[in-house]
Amino acid sequence: MLEQGAPSYFEIYDIPRIVNIFLSNQEYVIYLFFILIIAGLLKKHDVLVPVYSFFLDKCKSSRLFLFLTSSTLGVLPIPGRVSVSAALLDSIPTSSSENRKKLGIIDYVSTHHYYFWSPLEKTVILPMAVLSLTYTGFISLIWPMLAVTFAYIFWVITHLADDNFIAVQKNIQPVKLSYITRYLMPLLLGIAGIIAGIDKMVCMGFLVVYYTIVTVENDILGIVKKINWGLLASVMLIIVIGNFFKSYTDEVKQFIESYTSVNDAIIMVAILGFIGSFLLGSSSRFAAISVLSASIFGIAWLPLFFAVDFAGYLVSPVHKCTIIGKMYFGTNVLEYYKYLIAWALLVVATGGITTYTML
Repeated sequence: MLEQGAPSYFEIYDIPRIVNIFLSNQEYVIYLFFILIIAGLLKKHDVLVPVYSFFLDKCKSSRLFLFLTSSTLGVLPIPGRVSVSAALLDSIPTSSSENRKKLGIIDYVSTHHYYFWSPLEKTVILPMAVLSLTYTGFISLIWPMLAVTFAYIFWVITHLADDNFIAVQKNIQPVKLSYITRYLMPLLLGIAGIIAGIDKMVCMGFLVVYYTIVTVENDILGIVKKINWGLLASVMLIIVIGNFFKSYTDEVKQFIESYTSVNDAIIMVAILGFIGSFLLGSSSRFAAISVLSASIFGIAWLPLFFAVDFAGYLVSPVHKCTIIGKMYFGTNVLEYYKYLIAWALLVVATGGITTYTML
């Protein structure tokens, strides 16, 4: 117990509040669990490989192919999507060696928009869970950064690639449209259902059952054993920490104000968030940092913290996508940073303006 007269910032014996901190919003862990099972089924059975071939066959221009790559691979719940898209691009001939090096930048930029909007991403799941946001509520805060990102992707693709940039070869064994509708459309419909407001657990639970049946998977326990349990545990912990800050918002602010001003604290937290995201180079960790920061200072600050931490993640030297692009295409790291720093500055400026208009 604190001595009488000492500032009582936190009440440690409020049992109902403590129980709420540990249990509130944990359904998002089950939701992510469903997503990881779907990912395991798709990966084990190579379900979508023919779908990729279908798009390769149908595209007549380099720009169209690159757009479709970012639109499809970007929303699939498959770990290492940049590796998948890079592997596909790696098999496609380019008109010159210089164009080939540009593919690394194009692949990187065109497959990172989903962090701002995909309901399958931890960067969307965590803010919804910790800040009690609906999907619509999250998008209403993030859409300016998403719009800027899409505009930047369009500029990068049109700037670096023309319609003769790559030569797409036809698949020897054409894929039937029925295969596309059987394996890709249910996934896209599930995502659309979540966006439309259908319960996320219902959508993902249905997809787990659907893909288990359609792939004739007889060892679902084997899929379950291979999922990333550490990821689930970390998400659960982040939600608990977020619930704590959310439950004790006034006390945390009072604690901060006793040492420094709120404005100074916000600047300090933003800088530390950027440094943390820069050093860790992880999408889940940058999302956790931005969400925990917003849970202290308020939802209106989420766009700024999200933008700053995303920028740190984007230019992180340990971000694996940079290494993947260099490995596949021999893209110069300095070339990466020319485009990534410009993108990061645009996102931070947009996030700052968005927050400013909300205060």
